[in-house]
Amino acid sequence: MRVVFHSRVGGSGGVLDMLVPFLCDRIICVSLAVAARFKRRAGKVRVVYNGVDVRDFNPELSGAGFRKSNNIPFTGPLLGYCGQLAEGKGLAVLMEAFALVKKQLPDARLALAGRGDFELKLRAQAKELKLDDSVVFPGFISDVPGFMAALDVLVLPSFWLEGLSRVLLEAMASGKPVLATAAGGNVETVLDGVTGYLFPAGASEILGERACALLRDKELSLRMGKSGRRRAVEVFRRQPNGWLLAPVPPDGRLELGSIGFTCPLDAHYEDV
Repeated sequence: MRVVFHSRVGGSGGVLDMLVPFLCDRIICVSLAVAARFKRRAGKVRVVYNGVDVRDFNPELSGAGFRKSNNIPFTGPLLGYCGQLAEGKGLAVLMEAFALVKKQLPDARLALAGRGDFELKLRAQAKELKLDDSVVFPGFISDVPGFMAALDVLVLPSFWLEGLSRVLLEAMASGKPVLATAAGGNVETVLDGVTGYLFPAGASEILGERACALLRDKELSLRMGKSGRRRAVEVFRRQPNGWLLAPVPPDGRLELGSIGFTCPLDAHYEDV
């Protein structure tokens, strides 16, 4: 019997990372960032990216339903986050950044979709910053494509080393520019300055500046959204991917473009 280990987390697994290569025949990782955990046993590692259904998530969908049900103006700027409401996701930093956005764009709104034990602290922070009228907590979202369609920009401010965030893929497939911390698999997902922006974890001022730039400049936002959509279709489209199980090179080096992806990870796209 062959044993396969599927690894989705970018942070070190400690002793587990030393045991897994000896106990398993194959280690399937969702990104190069995750594969780096097992670089000493690179011959067993295969990288297969998470996929996104580009038919379910597409730029043609309407977000009017989400905006209407949450009393958000149809034409007002809307930042959004979707996922666990946990301290490690950097949501307090996002709230600080949003306070800076509000000073320049008074009609902006922020939607924090999801559940978690950090919600009460976030609500208190919003009240303290006098943002409680501009921050929406819609809870668990069943219609994620509709949520993405409602946004102008998707933000992932996580301190955690994300393996390969599906929410970034879903936003890109929906034609939305993304803002994400420059850590873990985010740097393989987002082409900085092309499909969105990367920023240092915890840097609320930089995040606020980038968010304002995208919310103000509709042409820039549209261009990045189109590039993100194309990248989602060409690189992250959900499809049979057995042929992607190419080995990491024998010398153990983990380099972009060395594992047989659908297109170069550093490709820059023309407008589509």
